[in-house]
Amino acid sequence: MAVVETRRERFVAIDLQKTEEGYNVLQAILKDNPGTRIDEFPGYYKVKHPEKLLINRETVESFMGRPWDTQEFNLVIISYAGNFAEWDDDKILIQWDTHM
Repeated sequence: MAVVETRRERFVAIDLQKTEEGYNVLQAILKDNPGTRIDEFPGYYKVKHPEKLLINRETVESFMGRPWDTQEFNLVIISYAGNFAEWDDDKILIQWDTHM
């Protein structure tokens, strides 16, 4: 009997509101996180990555065209899967293992 090995990927994910600010954060995430997958739903984007999601303030500001405080992330996020490994004035890092 053959043994079939299956592997499940455990994605880090966030749901972002489908607003202008949410769209700009989404674009920044896509730029800084190659391999990110997006599912679009009415009213929100589901953003997922197999390893981590990094949100850089400077990248978000380049898409917003204005200063952006990382605390404003609270205004666009609906839900998440993973742990907030870092959250400071310059970046937000979401991943499962915080000891990487």
